[in-house]
Amino acid sequence: MFYCGLRKNPDAYRSDGLYIIGYFFVEEAGTYKELAKKYDPGWIAEEFANNHHIEYKDKPERTSTRQDGSKFKTSLILIKGDKNESRLLEKAKLISMLKKDRGGHNLFVLDPELECHFGKFSKQNAIQRSTPRRVPASHIEKAAAFLEKLK
Repeated sequence: MFYCGLRKNPDAYRSDGLYIIGYFFVEEAGTYKELAKKYDPGWIAEEFANNHHIEYKDKPERTSTRQDGSKFKTSLILIKGDKNESRLLEKAKLISMLKKDRGGHNLFVLDPELECHFGKFSKQNAIQRSTPRRVPASHIEKAAAFLEKLK
């Protein structure tokens, strides 16, 4: 699931909320190294041809060398979405509500009404940070069903 901060008023200082804007179903995922052990390197090159992160030459300490001499990012995680199941939404879906943290600061959390679909991501269920959130295994089917109903 992809979400972002959107605002109804473009002149507003902060986002009005966090919205789902699209999703994809994962067909295959792993680090470059893991996928290279599992598949022919030609498959990786073809399936991820539009992924500019595969070639990563500016940080040599984070790269390894392929048999052909080219470099690749060792910690790169590649995720292949199912083209038939994945999509961008026609209308963004609000998924957050504003809450105050212990220090009195504004915090975007998952709307409690959506916890039945996505489960809890953390103690406060905060979703405003850039750290990827993982839907618990117990809620994957519920989350998928919810997303598929969105237009």
